[in-house]
Amino acid sequence: MKKQRSANRILSSKRRSSRQGTAIMLWDYIDFATRKRIASRIREKPQGSRTPMEQYQMVSTELVEAMLNEDETRFQNGISELLSLSRMDDVPALALLELGYFLLLRGLAAMAIPYLEQAAALSPRNRDIWTLKCLGHVRLGQRQQAIDSMAVAVDIESFPEDINLLEALQAGEASIESQAASVLFHPSLSLFDDSSEANFHNRIYRFALHQIERTDSNNVEIISELAKCYYRLNELERAEGYAKRALASKPCCSECLTLLGLIETNRKRDKDAIEYYRQAVECDGQALLARINLASAIQSEGGWSESRSLLEKALQLVQNKEEKGALNESEREWACIGLDLLASNVGVSEHDVVRELALREQALEVGCSKTPAFIANFALCLFFNAKFERFLRYTSYRHKLAFLECLEFQRE
Repeated sequence: MKKQRSANRILSSKRRSSRQGTAIMLWDYIDFATRKRIASRIREKPQGSRTPMEQYQMVSTELVEAMLNEDETRFQNGISELLSLSRMDDVPALALLELGYFLLLRGLAAMAIPYLEQAAALSPRNRDIWTLKCLGHVRLGQRQQAIDSMAVAVDIESFPEDINLLEALQAGEASIESQAASVLFHPSLSLFDDSSEANFHNRIYRFALHQIERTDSNNVEIISELAKCYYRLNELERAEGYAKRALASKPCCSECLTLLGLIETNRKRDKDAIEYYRQAVECDGQALLARINLASAIQSEGGWSESRSLLEKALQLVQNKEEKGALNESEREWACIGLDLLASNVGVSEHDVVRELALREQALEVGCSKTPAFIANFALCLFFNAKFERFLRYTSYRHKLAFLECLEFQRE
């Protein structure tokens, strides 16, 4: 029996930076632990000797700490300090950007837009500023201003969620406010970049989402995002509660059904998980993640034929997206998992080691991560196809542990 890779890898909180502003924006790239040390040194300086940028660095650090600790009082004090800072000469563009962002979280769009316009004048090639400005105009019902702002953001850097929002604005879609609100907490909006703590972004965005929820409590996008956020934080009960709350308003929410399936998978309730995945696929035939997770669960139960059919359909969806240039990095990762599962499927159920090798070669071509399980399965596949030279390369010292792990699994 071949070792299978788990498909249970959704909802990554890894963020991408979209910063294209002035050198002053480099503060946004510094990890939070370093920011705290810098802010501590600044705090030791006499108040009158601090520059506007130093003032901002202190306030920004305080706000992030407030969000991480869900401290509403400190958060409100931080916003008040940003408001004071905005009236200073030489105010940093990033201070105005953050102020606009926090005001939008509080539902104060009319108050946020002037600060975002001021920030745009200082740093016109910063995509985040124009994105937030668009969201403010959407909240105020100013569609043309929203279109103009998002067009600038897309011109600076084209993220799929920005393009989708721009197209929805241009088409006059009715659900535009919910869609715009979801961009407010999307990972591409890189206000708080920090890779030093796994849950940094999830804790930040949990607080941000709850801020939006206070003024937009019936927004299904917000509720479902909270469900995903709590899932990433491994707070499964709260994740389940928010997912079911979203489903009460939108019964055919494929994303929420998939999330409930993952929660049941974590609880080792495979039959319940399979049922949720099936519902997700029925709701949305294009639901790549639900389809791959369903295939993985069914394959684990020995349902090789059904699993193979699901995986082949999923990979066809991937190919269609690739041809349209619409495949994002997360979907590419899911495609890799799908290829690995399908390779194991044909190797075990059909004993077709030639096709299995072709699928594993395809996974290498699309840049799939070389995990220990992948390396071990690939090495065995080379051996069964009499590719001994390459087999020896993959069982060299560099890959020895992975290969031994696989052999141990075979013995079991």
